[in-house]
Amino acid sequence: MKGFVDLWIFMSLRKIIGNYGEKLAMNYLLRNGYNILGSHFSGRFGEIDIIAAKDGKISFVEVKTRTNLYSGSPEDGLTRAKIKKLDMTCRHYIYKNKIQTDNYQLDLIAIEIDKFVGKAKIRHYKGIQL
Repeated sequence: MKGFVDLWIFMSLRKIIGNYGEKLAMNYLLRNGYNILGSHFSGRFGEIDIIAAKDGKISFVEVKTRTNLYSGSPEDGLTRAKIKKLDMTCRHYIYKNKIQTDNYQLDLIAIEIDKFVGKAKIRHYKGIQL
């Protein structure tokens, strides 16, 4: 039973950190002139964390948050396979919402939280390619 409880605590903590990172990312986008169109869009191929728009372009934003680098940097969490699934999910979102544009991009917001200092480093990568 202890193993299950430890796993549950780990998964809950991961979810809390992920949600906090997404809030930081939304605030960052708003401060930089983006309009938030939605969040947590789930499709057949995966989930898009944040959907935002700026200057007539839709940005589908994947947020990766880390509190330590034991499992790699936030950027390491965005694999080629994940990018491909995200691209298919973006296309599904556009189709499902009957959006008549091909002016969109996939972005990554990488967040490193320093728990001891209470600060976060945010890096925004725009227009990630397959």
